[in-house]
Amino acid sequence: MDGTVEMVEQKLVEQVVHTLMALGLTQYEAKAYTALLKNNPANAHEISRLSGVPAPKIYETMTRLTRKGMASLVDSDPTTYYPLPVEEFVKLKENEFIAKRDFLKLNKHLIQSGPAPTARERPPCSGRSRA
Repeated sequence: MDGTVEMVEQKLVEQVVHTLMALGLTQYEAKAYTALLKNNPANAHEISRLSGVPAPKIYETMTRLTRKGMASLVDSDPTTYYPLPVEEFVKLKENEFIAKRDFLKLNKHLIQSGPAPTARERPPCSGRSRA
């Protein structure tokens, strides 16, 4: 494969990993899930090698992905994993977001003392945290 194509592909994989992390996965989970999506089915050793997740951490990582429903395993020797398809992962995250949004809307009276100021009434944001 051409070096430029490999570099672009590597950058895209890094962006995918960062996006998955923003959606709640750990770095190891995101790397393992991405590797599994590209090469499935795969055993833990293969996922470790392809993802860069250290071998001592791969079983723990795959157990977490399995518990989260992002990977399923086939009881074989060695254990083989299949990924949750990306479309299903996205739908799962959409549903989680909608449930959290609806919860906040339903309970906003408990967390907000009065009506929130409109955009015109609020001072402009500086982009910095005041914490």
